[in-house]
Amino acid sequence: MTQDTIEWLRRGRQKRAVVRVLNRPMTATEIREACVSMAPRIQLRDIWLIIRKLAERDLAACLTPSQLTGKVFTLTEQGRAMAGRAFGVSAEAARKDLDWRIYAYVVRAKGRKAVFLEVCERGLIDEYGKTVSAIKKALRERYPMTLDAVRRAVKELLAVGLIQEAGRTKARNLRLLEPTDVGHRLCAVMTAPESG
Repeated sequence: MTQDTIEWLRRGRQKRAVVRVLNRPMTATEIREACVSMAPRIQLRDIWLIIRKLAERDLAACLTPSQLTGKVFTLTEQGRAMAGRAFGVSAEAARKDLDWRIYAYVVRAKGRKAVFLEVCERGLIDEYGKTVSAIKKALRERYPMTLDAVRRAVKELLAVGLIQEAGRTKARNLRLLEPTDVGHRLCAVMTAPESG
């Protein structure tokens, strides 16, 4: 059974790509984005089919089965072992201290994800380091957003407890933002290096 499974995993460029990039819990969209360099023609429907086939063999599982959108997938313990034997890649187990529904909620919206990662990335440089305006300016080049869109994303991230107010600026009494402990843990998962 083990050798058959390894041979089955090695058949097909798209399947190989999915198994190799699934080194941490990811949504189907994240998997597709990571797979494009190895399998340029891969589409979301291919990802869904491959994940379903992996799940039938108890190699992959969905961490958020009740979600309609933004389902998060991971390799099972057996799947991680098979991926290691077939391709020499290592995958981490899904952290039990995270609410994967919140992860799905954040990555489902590109703007919300960009704002969250920016809040996590930036240190408190000075009293203006993490205001909504500073976040908007920092995102200007890679993900341009309106100030209202940044405010909306901040409000949503505050509501789910991923960021918090760290204080106020002296000059204009603007809110300074920082990630919560849960936000730091989630950010560590989101920014984990991809293998492949």
